[in-house]
Amino acid sequence: MSYSDDPESMVEIALEDEERELLRHGLLQWLGPAHCSESMAVAMGFDGVDDLYVQGERITKALRTRSQLSRFDWTRTLLATEIVFASDVVGAAWDWEAVAPFSDHYSLKILRKIQRKLLTHLVPLSPRRVREVSAESYHLLGTERLWLRPLKLTDAKDLAEIYADPEVARYIGGAALDLTGTHQQLSRFEAEWGNRGVGQSAVLELASKRLIGRIGLHYWDVWGELELGYALETASQGKGYAAEGAAAWIDWAEQNLKQEYLIAVINPENKPSIKLARRLGFEHSRVDVTPSGSLVHIYRRDLAHLAPTKV
Repeated sequence: MSYSDDPESMVEIALEDEERELLRHGLLQWLGPAHCSESMAVAMGFDGVDDLYVQGERITKALRTRSQLSRFDWTRTLLATEIVFASDVVGAAWDWEAVAPFSDHYSLKILRKIQRKLLTHLVPLSPRRVREVSAESYHLLGTERLWLRPLKLTDAKDLAEIYADPEVARYIGGAALDLTGTHQQLSRFEAEWGNRGVGQSAVLELASKRLIGRIGLHYWDVWGELELGYALETASQGKGYAAEGAAAWIDWAEQNLKQEYLIAVINPENKPSIKLARRLGFEHSRVDVTPSGSLVHIYRRDLAHLAPTKV
């Protein structure tokens, strides 16, 4: 078997419509009737069950539109399909013919064709890679209505669409955050995750599985301070999501960081963010200027390292 050195390289595979349809159904069955555990999701190359749902939605859309996928995506899609088709312990083998458009016999025939076509494009899901994915799962946070996971470059399109809303952009420098600018921002966020072990999380609404914004930590070198920042799409504002996600991050910080306090960097005209910061326990600390020349108010919240945050 031949493996690529770059699992993230994009590849276009000449699959027939029925082959793409089989892979789509292979992923969709993990939404039900198949039952996936966290460890199974990680073993298949996902961050966890919720990431399987989110990435599965993205991959099935790419299969439907005949878009390119990375070698890593092709590998975990094939593995997820193989397991869900063959296993009745964790998969949907018994129910396959009832939920898929193909019989067992014909599905196996299609699957063999897919395996041959993908053979030279697969990447190994080695124990080392699984450990890396598991380590990333350490940064996954969940609330009653939200799922927070580290932002990735593949989130650029969805996040840029949120930034394109003037109501969102006005306080976060959104004029420069077109698709290219958002991609550059996400590259910085990824570097921060790698260098500091903290960063900005994608905010996923559990009810819809949609990315609705970002919440997380950002280190300001100029001040030597760690900021809790957030930006949500307009349609998701006013529902308590920002408070819910921010409280989850504060709780994580109090349990895992030695940091004495967090700051919130807020445009003085952004009254809703000021109100939320105060609700989360931040108090006005000083007026300052960012490296880009923006006048901001700095709010500070000491980390108690004790009880969960109330919102």
